[in-house]
Amino acid sequence: MCGHRGRLDSTKDQEDEDNNYEQPRKCTRDNAREKEITGISGPAKNSSYKKIQAVITTITAQPGITNVRGINSLCSGDWSPSRTYVERVLQAVSLVECDSARAFLFAVTMEAVICFVAVMMALAEGQVDLLPANYLKHVRPKTPDGSPVQVGVSWHLSRIHQVDINAMTMQLSVQPSVTWADPRLNYSGEDHRDDHAHLLPLNLEFLQHAWKPDLFFLDMRDVKKFDVIDEVAGLWLMRNRTLYLSFLVMVTVDCPMRFQAYPFDVQNCSLAMTSYEYNHEELSLFWLAEGISYSHQLTDQLPGYDLLVLPEVVTTHHWCHDCILEPASALQSGILLSRRYSAHLLNVYVPSALFVVVAWASFFWPPEVVPGRTVLVITSLLTVVSMYAAVRSSSPHTDYVKAIDIWFFVCILFNVLVMLQFATVITIRRCQETAKSAAVAPAPKVTVLLSGTDPGGVPRLPSPDLERLKKLQRWEYHFELASKVFFPVAFAMFNLVYWTRFLS
Repeated sequence: MCGHRGRLDSTKDQEDEDNNYEQPRKCTRDNAREKEITGISGPAKNSSYKKIQAVITTITAQPGITNVRGINSLCSGDWSPSRTYVERVLQAVSLVECDSARAFLFAVTMEAVICFVAVMMALAEGQVDLLPANYLKHVRPKTPDGSPVQVGVSWHLSRIHQVDINAMTMQLSVQPSVTWADPRLNYSGEDHRDDHAHLLPLNLEFLQHAWKPDLFFLDMRDVKKFDVIDEVAGLWLMRNRTLYLSFLVMVTVDCPMRFQAYPFDVQNCSLAMTSYEYNHEELSLFWLAEGISYSHQLTDQLPGYDLLVLPEVVTTHHWCHDCILEPASALQSGILLSRRYSAHLLNVYVPSALFVVVAWASFFWPPEVVPGRTVLVITSLLTVVSMYAAVRSSSPHTDYVKAIDIWFFVCILFNVLVMLQFATVITIRRCQETAKSAAVAPAPKVTVLLSGTDPGGVPRLPSPDLERLKKLQRWEYHFELASKVFFPVAFAMFNLVYWTRFLS
């Protein structure tokens, strides 16, 4: 048997090997071979084994947050040889053929794992020890004068991902920062030095044992945290026992929108934060010095909008009218979204207006060219109607009239009026033909004695039909002239009122 199995019963082990294998394997490793693989044997092995136990004892013996610094020194110094030892032990486990040696190496490996777990637990215990024994995490901190707990808030708008006009939501990435003081913490500021003179980092698991404000975004539809290697968040402790929490989330909030002025609409989306459990007499929110900040590329991320972040407001949120819950302190800021309408001008307004003007060209064509004038007016009308159908499919679906609906309604109306104008001209022309036919009809031949007409039966023009013909010709002339003036002037007046109303 191997030398390191002197503590075991060799006879019993040999019987176990005979029972477990058809051909018992002989332990072919000696202390020299073991040292070649693991680099550790004999006294060195016992020394490393004791070193692991010493690390555990050192860590668990140091209370309070000083454990964090103690562990850092151990990990950078004494822990490194032990870590190398464990790696060699893991390598040796797969090479050793002797079952008893495998059992021993497995035990040492498990001891190393226990040491690693102890290090992690000490990290957590070092922070949990900040809390006294009688600490209640569900009870808010008490101030000496009985005033509400002061919670400072600021947030940074890093990106606006989407503005959904149909769902009336806005999705954006926000980095809120929250601070609050907890005088119950067992900390006097002795660890605020060197690189942590202002903020001392803590583990996020500390929040599971400590009180924290239950803040949330009002009108929030969905929220997602960002995780890369770990959660994108940080917790720090200030010298005056103030906790500073910062995290990054993607929030989808409701944004009630009105589209009467679409595509010249301006939407005001509110982003507000309040407490769910505590009213304004128990918890008071205030803006930190940073207030609200946003990325300089924020406007470029929304190609269809111009963005303006409104100033911060401290307000009170009322849950309902005459309800049991008292009003809660709230912080609010608005995001003004002004739609960019230059694309609509070039793609919608200018083409549709040109088709209306093209229909007026029929006023300058002779009334006798019926097919030409008719085809021109009908083509313009159908084109404007098809444009309106395409625009309506991509515009917000509402049960009220929008600005773009008014525009297309007027454009279609002007095209229809041009068609009715030409129909009126054709009707006047037909009346002229009837009056002309009656005016030039020959009179019947009768004797001079009976008829009193000139001999030979020379036709005589009846005066009523001639007057009617001349009257119809004057109507046609004045109607065509009035159409050439009325339609452009009326359309210009409409544009003056329309653009003044929606661009002001």
